[in-house]
Amino acid sequence: MAQSGAKLRFLRKGRRPRHGGTAPSFSMTEAAKHAESTGSRRRLLVLATAVLVIVVPAVLFVGLLPRDEGAGPRQLRLINELALRRQEALAESLRGQVAELQAAVAAAERKAEAATQRAANYDTLALLVVNAPPGYPLWGPQSVENKYQYARRHGYGFLLENGLLNTSRPAAWTKVKALQTHMRMGHHKWLWSIDMDAVITNFSIEAHKLLDDRFDVIVSPDCNVLNTGSIFFKASEWSLQFLQRIWEREFDEPRAWWENAAFVNLHNEDEEVRRHVKVVEQRAINAYPPIICNRESSNWQPGDFVIHYPSLSHSEGFPEMIKQKIKEAAELNGL
Repeated sequence: MAQSGAKLRFLRKGRRPRHGGTAPSFSMTEAAKHAESTGSRRRLLVLATAVLVIVVPAVLFVGLLPRDEGAGPRQLRLINELALRRQEALAESLRGQVAELQAAVAAAERKAEAATQRAANYDTLALLVVNAPPGYPLWGPQSVENKYQYARRHGYGFLLENGLLNTSRPAAWTKVKALQTHMRMGHHKWLWSIDMDAVITNFSIEAHKLLDDRFDVIVSPDCNVLNTGSIFFKASEWSLQFLQRIWEREFDEPRAWWENAAFVNLHNEDEEVRRHVKVVEQRAINAYPPIICNRESSNWQPGDFVIHYPSLSHSEGFPEMIKQKIKEAAELNGL
C-alpha cells in the first residue's frame, strides 16, 4: 500500500519515482503524451521570448538611468515618452500608408470616370474631315493628323473621307453627302464637319460642351456671312432633310462658295431653318487670321479653339503658314 501511495503521489505530480519502483500506468497514449509535452515546451518558449523581448530591454533601460531620489518617476516618465514617440511614429507611418491608399483609389476612380466619359464622348460626337482629291499633298497629312489627335485626346469619333462621293461636282460638295452618309449610320449623335484648311489650336476645349440639343445646327458668322468651314450638325431627321435641300441648290450664287452659298441662302430665306440653327460667336468655333477679316470678333487669338484659313489654301506661302500653325498647336498641346 505504501508503494501504491507513492505511485499515486508521483502520478499527481506528473513525474516518475526517483528511487526504484515502476512508472505509473497512464490511460493516454504515447502520442498524446508527446503532444502535451510539445505544447508545454511551446508555451514556455513563448513566455521566454516575451521576457527577452519586453521585460529584459525594459529592465536594462531602467538600469541605465541615474539612480537618485526621484529617479523612479523620471524613469517612468521617460519610458512613457519613449512609448509615446513609438506610437506617434507608428501612427505617422499608418497615416502615410492610408494617404497612399486613398491616392491610389482616387486615381483609379479618375481613370474609370475618364474611360466612361470617353465612351460617352464617342457616342456624342465625331469629327468629319473631307480630304477629297486632288487633296493637299504639301500640308494635308499634317492637317488630318491635327484633327485625329484632338479626337483621340477626348475620345470622339474620327471620320475621314478621302474620296469624292459625287464626281459631278467640285470636291467641297462631298461634305454634304458625307454628312448624310454618316448620319444614317447612326453611330454618333452629332457630327462636326471641319475643313482641311482649319487647325484645332486648343485641345483643352471640349467640343461636346459646345453642343446644344435644342438646335440641329451650330455655326458661326464671319465678316460677311455664315461660314460652314467649322459647323456642327445633329444627326436628326431634320438635318438629313436640310442637307438634301442644300444639295438640290447646286447653282446658288455666288457659285464659288459652293455648298456654303446654298446654306446661307436657305438660312436667309426660311424662318423655319433659322429656328433650327444656332449662331455662335465666330471665335468660339471658327476664328480667322487677321488677313481675312481683321476685326476683334473674328481674329484668332492665343487660347482660341480653331483657326480657319478660307480662300487661302492656293495662295503662295500657305503650305508653310498652315504647317507652322499645326506645329505650334502640337507643341502647345503636348503632342
